[in-house]
Amino acid sequence: MPGPILDAACPCGFRSSVDPGSIWVRDHLESRVIVYDPDKNDLVTVEGGEAQRRKLKIYPDPYITGELDKLFPCPSCGKKTMRFRHCGFWD
Repeated sequence: MPGPILDAACPCGFRSSVDPGSIWVRDHLESRVIVYDPDKNDLVTVEGGEAQRRKLKIYPDPYITGELDKLFPCPSCGKKTMRFRHCGFWD
């Protein structure tokens, strides 16, 4: 199943690319979510179960929720000035 490719950018200079969605792994469908990973100091895409186990902050997928115009808190500066932009799809 394909999912969106999203660029996250903030006026402070923070920039990252994520690819949420779902993917078949062996015999089950695995969800991929957008999280802030403090170990990498970055937004990344990880399996949903891992995000819950590690208690990572999950960002809602703005493509799915229809909130691409919404401002999100930036993991770098902390201000609600980060936007996601749709760049295509992965499969």
